[in-house]
Amino acid sequence: MIKRYKEEVERFVDRLNRSFFENYARPKSNISQNLKHVIVNIELPGVQKDEINLHISKSKIDLHTQKKVEKTKKKKDSIETEIKLQGFHRVIKLPPQLDINNAEAKWNHDRLIIKIPKSKQNVDDKGKLEIK
Repeated sequence: MIKRYKEEVERFVDRLNRSFFENYARPKSNISQNLKHVIVNIELPGVQKDEINLHISKSKIDLHTQKKVEKTKKKKDSIETEIKLQGFHRVIKLPPQLDINNAEAKWNHDRLIIKIPKSKQNVDDKGKLEIK
């Protein structure tokens, strides 16, 4: 019962986040696994590697990007500047028993690929994951 309640709360918060952050896009992602790894592919068109903030723990991947877009229009008597922040925040749940200390993240032309080895034992939380 607690698990069901937790899932309902997470869905509510997810819907709230989507409506609150209008300028935040939700990238396409794919999570797959084979006998040795869990592999997360996330498409991030228009995002640069240094704009990605990636954290991993034993239960989730926390991915956040933000970029400043500035448009300037010069008119006859004035200059108009529009500044907008664009980005997204995504939390991806992970299955249990992964070796997050040996996780790898690679950037490949608008695509982030995270490869996490499976483990037979639980591993402590990690933190920020470096993107190669």
